[in-house]
Amino acid sequence: MSAGRALFCPGLAVAALAWALTATAPAAAGYAGGSEAAELELPGSALALVAGSATGGLSRDALAVGENPARIGEAAGGSAAATYALHPGGLSDSQIAIGLARGSAGAFGASLRLVRASFPVALEDGAGAYGGTRGDVTCQTVAGTVGWAPDPSGAAEWFGRAVRAGVSVTYLQREVGGQPASGGGVGGGVVVPCGAGVDAFAVVRNVGWTGPRVWPAAVSAGASIDRADLPLSGGALRASLAGAWSRERGGSAAGGIELGFGRESMGAALRAGYEIGTVRAISPWPSGGLAVRVAGLSVEVGIGSLGGLGLERIVTLSYRETSAEE
Repeated sequence: MSAGRALFCPGLAVAALAWALTATAPAAAGYAGGSEAAELELPGSALALVAGSATGGLSRDALAVGENPARIGEAAGGSAAATYALHPGGLSDSQIAIGLARGSAGAFGASLRLVRASFPVALEDGAGAYGGTRGDVTCQTVAGTVGWAPDPSGAAEWFGRAVRAGVSVTYLQREVGGQPASGGGVGGGVVVPCGAGVDAFAVVRNVGWTGPRVWPAAVSAGASIDRADLPLSGGALRASLAGAWSRERGGSAAGGIELGFGRESMGAALRAGYEIGTVRAISPWPSGGLAVRVAGLSVEVGIGSLGGLGLERIVTLSYRETSAEE
């Protein structure tokens, strides 16, 4: 062994850390998943941090392009959002997104996401032991996603209800210590209204490849409820339950609830959620969040505990046009 040789690959470090934050709890120490682009499974919004795999039943703004593209068009004219997240281990995650509803042409969405971290490069001495560090290596992933959801009025004529569907395409560029790699993937979603504010939904995310290595490939399905007729003045209830499977997480389940109150132009909501079967179950505490809305502008905060790994924190700023019914 030569003096000064690196003891580990920083690319594996960033992948392992991202996997550890998304993996099933029993396997979290073994890095058994090994998918490329595991960082795409990190929650990308304050809502996703709270609701986990049940987010597909609650997402309503521009970030739906990555959370459930079937819901891109649920803002009356359009929406925009920006997020910033801090994960344990120094991983930062920022994202911007926009969604536009165009009547019979359907709804269109796009997002740009940057996941970034720096790791020290450990060296070995002539005897193969630890020999100090050689500065930091930056690892980053840039993912651009575009999505489309057709006008649901056609489905209403065929099925007697406004079934929503959507598809998305993602291009990913990763750079580790100046060495680039790229890949691509697809996703999709469907939402079926069942009456009384209840929807059934299913989402497929991150089905793709970077070179010969596959992405996490996550599938979730469940039901959500959205009711704005609570006895409290201006009270509203939104909740979602889902089961999920992914190559990184294995099987899991999640639920999220949002209790809102307010007037026509102002409002606030409290959120809580919990995941079973993922590394987040290490902590006995649920994830929580707060959303404050003024007209169509919302500020949302989400926080979750990963036990000894630390805290996740996400802030989302979004704007969403609403319909007359809302």
